[in-house]
Amino acid sequence: MPAFVSWILRSCFHFLIRMNCLLNNACQYVFCKFISAHNKKINESNETSSELKGEPPEEWDNPKFGTHHFIRLKEVKLHYVTKGKDGDTLMLCIHGFPECWFTWHHILEHFSNNYKVVAVDLRGFSLSDKPFGIESYRKDKIAEDIKQLIEALGYKDCVVIGQGVGSLYLWELVTEYPSLVKKMIFIQGSHPSALVQYMKANWLQAFLLIPILFFHLPFLPELLYQSFSWKLLDLTFNGPTGLQTNLLTDQQLACYRYAFQQSGALTGALNHYRSIFLSGKISTLFKITTPGLLIWGCKDPFLQVDLAKASKKFVEDLTVKLIPQSGHWVVLDQPAMVHTHIEEFLNKLPTK
Repeated sequence: MPAFVSWILRSCFHFLIRMNCLLNNACQYVFCKFISAHNKKINESNETSSELKGEPPEEWDNPKFGTHHFIRLKEVKLHYVTKGKDGDTLMLCIHGFPECWFTWHHILEHFSNNYKVVAVDLRGFSLSDKPFGIESYRKDKIAEDIKQLIEALGYKDCVVIGQGVGSLYLWELVTEYPSLVKKMIFIQGSHPSALVQYMKANWLQAFLLIPILFFHLPFLPELLYQSFSWKLLDLTFNGPTGLQTNLLTDQQLACYRYAFQQSGALTGALNHYRSIFLSGKISTLFKITTPGLLIWGCKDPFLQVDLAKASKKFVEDLTVKLIPQSGHWVVLDQPAMVHTHIEEFLNKLPTK
């Protein structure tokens, strides 16, 4: 393709992205104004209201998963759940979509004997603050939040686990702040450049990810998720393409419903997808030297199995573990196998 034509296509693509962001921001602003007129507290500036909606389900406050806390960073206040002893190695867990801290309840319970486990709600999700505007959810801002969180907790480095889109932020974190990450664990999250290269050679993978483009539309994704008493959210986990063997109970599903019923939580969460094209690609000038583990559920309907090993090109030491009987939600579906793979990977890392 001639260079000039390529430049024109790239310029058109970026123009459409900017127009989509402006449209989304305008729609979200109007929606916030509409809600405010009915005396519902959704903040339009930098933070959401601290007023919570509804009573949390029993599983949400189950003490075996740890204790709930809030922490103030430079731009936002984040909610997190923690379990384990102060002074033990920090294990920080970053969820994906449509998730919250509760995705890590097995990890919190299992690893807290040897680690200080922290499961955070990212900005825009659950009880954490929800800044206005799609630009507030660029991956560099999320990585900066994670950096500040680690430092605010009193640690210089830690083990970090990322699930789904949470893996994207882990890739950004370890690229921009490598000294913060002792070891990195990715759950169903290939390197972004590996995904792009794989899709160029495999159009089926690109086709499988088309549904994600729906999340970039204004209003419609929010309306769909909130329809029929959040049935789509339930089906995400317990539907035909969700968990394969270890279905969530109604109380466990209620934790996700509670998280997304908070004012602005669904729009804030979707803005993570809407902002993906706003910040530049993650640097690939140098291979990542931090030891990594990638755990992959082979029955993921949206990510092909061969994509799992494509990230090895960008990491000097990356171990890939496939779990044949699981799909995208492998942490919830096969917790025992996930724990075993993580423990084997961390054996060489001191826990004190």
